[in-house]
Order: sequence, then C-alpha cells, then structure tokens
Amino acid sequence: MPQLETLGISFHSPIPSNDAGKKLLKAPITTSVSLPNLRWFGFGGNSAYLEALLPHLSTPRLEKLQIWFFIQFNFSVPHLLQSMGATPNVRFSSANLMFHEKYVSLTAYPREGAKMYAFYLEVCTRYFDLQVESAAKIFSGLKTTFSAVEHLSLEYERDSVSSDWGDEADDAHWRELLGSFSNVKTLLVPSGLVGELSSSLPSDGGESPLELLPKLKELRYSTRCEDSDPFSKFISDRQNAGSPVTLTKQKIRPDRR
Repeated sequence: MPQLETLGISFHSPIPSNDAGKKLLKAPITTSVSLPNLRWFGFGGNSAYLEALLPHLSTPRLEKLQIWFFIQFNFSVPHLLQSMGATPNVRFSSANLMFHEKYVSLTAYPREGAKMYAFYLEVCTRYFDLQVESAAKIFSGLKTTFSAVEHLSLEYERDSVSSDWGDEADDAHWRELLGSFSNVKTLLVPSGLVGELSSSLPSDGGESPLELLPKLKELRYSTRCEDSDPFSKFISDRQNAGSPVTLTKQKIRPDRR
C-alpha cells in the first residue's frame, strides 16, 4: 500500500503485559515494511507490541504520531525513541501534560501556539500517583526527544488531589518526569498541582539547584491564595545559584455563582 496516508492499530481490551514480551520473542517479526506516504500513525495497546513493530516499519514522511498505552508495571520504549529520531517531521518545541480523571496524556506541538500537534501519548490509568509514575518511566526513555521542548504546560482536571483519585505522587517520580525536559524555559502550573510541584522542585540534599530544569527562565502558576508563596525556596535556590527564575502568579477569582 505505497499510497497509504493514515494507519491505526489498536486493541479493544488490555493484553496482559507479562505475556506480550514472551510471545513476541517466540514469534519474531521477519518482514520489514516501507510506507513512504504515511502521514498519520496511531497505536493503542501494550507497549511491547509497539516496540516489536517499529523496528520493521519505515515511515519517512510521518507528520503525526498518536499512542495509547494500557496501564503496565514496566515501560521500555527504546524503539519508539529511535523511530521518532528517524522521522524528521515529528519535531516539537511546546508540550502540554494533562492529568485527567481516567488517564495522563502528553500533547506536543511543533511550536508554541500551533493548533495541530505532532505527537500524542496517553496512558490509561485513573490513579494520580500511578499517572505520574507511568509518565516518569516513559518520558525518561524519550528524554532525548523531549529535550527540544522549551514550553511546558501542566493541566489538572480537579482542584486538588483527593482520596478517590489516588495518593499524592512521590517527589522522586515528579523529578524524574520533569528531568526529561531539560531545555524547558517556561513552565505553567495550575492551582491543583502547586502543592505537588512546590515540594518536588527544590534541590534535595547535596543536589545542585540546576540539576532540574536548568534552562528554566519563567515559572507561571495559578493560586486561590493571594498571600501564598509556595515556590519561594526554589526561586531562592536558583537565585543563589546564579540562574534566576521569574515567578508569575495569577490569582484565581472565586466563583460567584
């Protein structure tokens, strides 16, 4: 199908991750396929199946890549990284990280303000702490690609982390997640994530303040508390390290309904 421009492959129900890798090792793919006009590729399922497919799929003109993963205990995506590196049109400098009630997703755009995204990645899980942990695992394997992102915006569906959505995320997972975006210059944080980010951003122990988000120039956050200053330690640490960050606070007006 040399003229094929759109291809989607998906499973309608989760495939047990413990079995996927073993089955693929027993029945390896031996045929390679070139799709010279493919512009859009979507995959939904277990990461092991995508990893088995990508080394044998050539898509030189790909412009948009969409991926949906079921919740798994382990994510290893080296071939996804190689595939994105070999696709010159899938590039981005702006990204939006969304924590939804049922999933966590990353939408990446070729430039800030662009309406059409180049890359979309979603992991289906409803627990907030697992969302952060899963994103951290996947992004750490794609940090070479994400190092081009200069503008990162976080979004959060609820006002705060509640018990029915899972526990607060571990600071180490937050730092691993943010560590994949080493070139970010602007970071936007919604009010619901201010508590989580303000505790994980400051340097821990003997770690350098520039270890995390070393190129950051501006941090914008929303808050309902006019007098609060949750990022004071992070801002102070960066100031003392000679790499100041501009802090912009947006006060959320109370709902008058």
